[in-house]
Amino acid sequence: MTQNPANMEKIKITRVNEWNNWTRDYRIYIDGQEIGTISDGETKEFYVPTGQHKLKARLFWGYGSEDFPCTIANNDKLSVTISSFQRIRYVMGGFSLILLLHYILFWAFDIKYLILLEIPLLPFVIYYSVVARRKYLLIKES
Repeated sequence: MTQNPANMEKIKITRVNEWNNWTRDYRIYIDGQEIGTISDGETKEFYVPTGQHKLKARLFWGYGSEDFPCTIANNDKLSVTISSFQRIRYVMGGFSLILLLHYILFWAFDIKYLILLEIPLLPFVIYYSVVARRKYLLIKES
């Protein structure tokens, strides 16, 4: 890292190691401007101007976090952690498992209609895909 520019302080961002998004980098924004990306399980530090800001993380297709208001003071180092919404891993994991089970049983034993078990999970998938895309990632101060 370079030396601290004038009126700039560090913000330390840690991304939680998660299986559901391990192949994708999160884009990090301060006040609407992209300042960099962060990979799965990675910790990075970025220089940002002192003052009040809105931190945001985005994934793809509008999936991301809500604005995280933060204040960065002189000689202050803000640390935040970014993770995906905790329940989404169970919903998507269950959805994927039932889908995989359906295809295995369909091809191996010609059992049909097991995919109907996916119907109770569809409202959750639709909700997080359409309505709550900006709540897919969570930013918390560490």
